[in-house]
Amino acid sequence: MRISVERLPAVGLIYHGPAAASSGKANMISRANDERLNRKTTLVLFLLAAIGVVVLLIATRFGIGISPDSVTYIDAARSLSHGNGLSALSAAGELRPLTHYPPLYSSLLALIGAGGAELPAAARWLNAILFGAIIFLTGFMTRKCARASLWLPLLVACLTLMAPDLAGIHSFALTEPLFIFLTMTGLLCLARYVENRQYGFLIASSLTIALAFLTRYVGVVSVFAGVIALTVFSDRSIRRRLIDVLAFGAITCAPMALWAVRNQRLAEHATDRQLVFHPVKSQQLLAGLSTVSSWLLLGKVRVSVRAVVFLIEVGAALAFVIYLWRKRERTQTASRGDTTTPLPHILIVFVVCYAAFLVFTASFIDADTVFDGRSLAPIHVAMLVMVPCLVRKLYLRSKRTRTIRIVFVALALVFAGSYAVRGVKWLARVRGEGQGYSSRTWKESPTIARIKTLPAATIIYSNGYDAIYYLTDRRARLIPEKVIHGTGRPNAMYDPEMARMKIDLLRDQGVLVYFYTLPERQSLPSEIELEETLKLRPIAKSNDGTISVVNR
Repeated sequence: MRISVERLPAVGLIYHGPAAASSGKANMISRANDERLNRKTTLVLFLLAAIGVVVLLIATRFGIGISPDSVTYIDAARSLSHGNGLSALSAAGELRPLTHYPPLYSSLLALIGAGGAELPAAARWLNAILFGAIIFLTGFMTRKCARASLWLPLLVACLTLMAPDLAGIHSFALTEPLFIFLTMTGLLCLARYVENRQYGFLIASSLTIALAFLTRYVGVVSVFAGVIALTVFSDRSIRRRLIDVLAFGAITCAPMALWAVRNQRLAEHATDRQLVFHPVKSQQLLAGLSTVSSWLLLGKVRVSVRAVVFLIEVGAALAFVIYLWRKRERTQTASRGDTTTPLPHILIVFVVCYAAFLVFTASFIDADTVFDGRSLAPIHVAMLVMVPCLVRKLYLRSKRTRTIRIVFVALALVFAGSYAVRGVKWLARVRGEGQGYSSRTWKESPTIARIKTLPAATIIYSNGYDAIYYLTDRRARLIPEKVIHGTGRPNAMYDPEMARMKIDLLRDQGVLVYFYTLPERQSLPSEIELEETLKLRPIAKSNDGTISVVNR
């Protein structure tokens, strides 16, 4: 009896021959190898993340670094812990509702402190854990772009671990670590949603980016980037894209809208910022160029030397990319591991939006915006993932010669070596001295020690009112600004405020404390100007500052 071949599919037992069986077996072996590779990569990434946590704890053995912004964050957390809401010391020496910064970081510190931890210690452990999490996250994101590669995710994670600017922002009680972690997680979830259309990823992305927005006002950039990604990179119908954008925008912006309403009710302004035009200065642009150049092979060297070497490095990189592009295969067949995830392109959108928003901020909102390692840190993290993934994609589609492989290995070793040397130098420096107001210099300050001996009712004006408040728990007032630091415009009330300060100092037998160890605050008058205007008489003078009274 003969069996018709056409009937075999009905029972599902059709035989495809030895070639099909061999192909299926090869696919199974390939998937098994990829799973083993992913497990190995994940284990090593966890190890690098743990090393990052330990490194941060070692770097902050004198305590988490404290900057002027850190004082505000910790003060607001303390106020919340005491049941007084989110309030912080103002320049006038009064506790006022927190509006200049969003609430999430201070609220998280207060939540951790509710378990009995001191707030600076809570900030130290939080940032150490976030550093480990970001190291793992950069490697994980790279693995999503390079699924068949072991060394590339590990290289990116190692560079994140050893980058001194990234370790530096984590060693201070600042909002950037939490913001970067939430933003990168949100963008990763967004890329997964564009890939597989699972709404759980869209919700996860919306929630994490909403939290990033509640951490820093610049989080609005992540909202813009998400809207653009859902509009441009999605292959869904226009109607579904519009629904996704509306849902994403509503979830990401609703918490911040509530915070703005709260600020308006308590302080009659939404963000404590003014919209005034002040064009970006050439010094700011040069600072940004210097910061970006430090992400390559040179650290703190002369600006002129760094600029020349930076241009050479960029030129060589462009030449290499052009070479790979010209050597690309003409066929469109993708190589193994050449994934089509939109993540690198979403990161490009984020970087462009973030850079544009910084320029806008420097031009219209904060005249004293500095394009330094802190403000540009989110771009650095995004580029650590984006650039290697895009270059690898170009490499996989080019004719891979032995020379090109050697060049890639050499570049990886050179970058890893450069980052390692600078990272070790940074660790040795901060471990020995500490940073900011938690450093040995400030903790052993003779001027601070003298302030502690002053009568409790003494009125204090200072250029370092925040340092005095953090180190002595005594309220102080900022001396009048000659230039409003946020707008860059002359302070129209400078003379009346100086006269008021002089009256306060005379009437209440107050003191004026001028620190030399603070970074230059260009909006404030110099010590010489204060002496001439107020007729000051020093009552205590040391190598880090002077305490003076007004002559009657």
